[in-house]
Amino acid sequence: MVDALDSKSNAAMCVGSSPTSGTMKINEELKKLARRTDIWREGKYLDLWSVPHFLSGALLACLIYLLHLPFLYASILAFVLLIAYEIFELKVGIYETVWNRNLDVIVGMISFIPVTLLISNWSFIEVFVLGLSLGIIDGALSFFGWKASQKGLQFELKIQREYQLLKSKFLEKIKERSQAKKEKIAAKLALIELKKQKKLGIM
Repeated sequence: MVDALDSKSNAAMCVGSSPTSGTMKINEELKKLARRTDIWREGKYLDLWSVPHFLSGALLACLIYLLHLPFLYASILAFVLLIAYEIFELKVGIYETVWNRNLDVIVGMISFIPVTLLISNWSFIEVFVLGLSLGIIDGALSFFGWKASQKGLQFELKIQREYQLLKSKFLEKIKERSQAKKEKIAAKLALIELKKQKKLGIM
């Protein structure tokens, strides 16, 4: 057990050229261990969340329809709102790549523009039914995605807790090993001193 602990301690000492670089590497490894594998995980470009964003763009078209704005002004308003939502996600700590955030806005606009043109001559009831249907589907998908994200967050926290527990456990073993080593050295020094005293006739 001690030999195994020695090898682990030596390996830990060799990681990085400084404590900071070693900590950074450990954090990177922890992130890899906690990396999500579910279908709702964030992608570099597009992911399953792109579907709710696409539906949100269409839903936004139904809502802005109520304002009776000219197409250009409606498009500008939708663009600003989609960007504002991405900023909100950033503020609340939702991690996405820059490309993913940009494409979320683009995907929303891709659905907004044709739907806006399509419903321009529809009646209020027709737009309401479409908007309600889109809202239900978008809400359901977003809920399932949120649940998966929460599960992923809990898994990440579990990894962190397990890491801290194991770290504390090994620190205790290292302390015990160090104490045993110190006692062994003290015993040898005491024995040497006794031999000296006997040789000098002090005893």
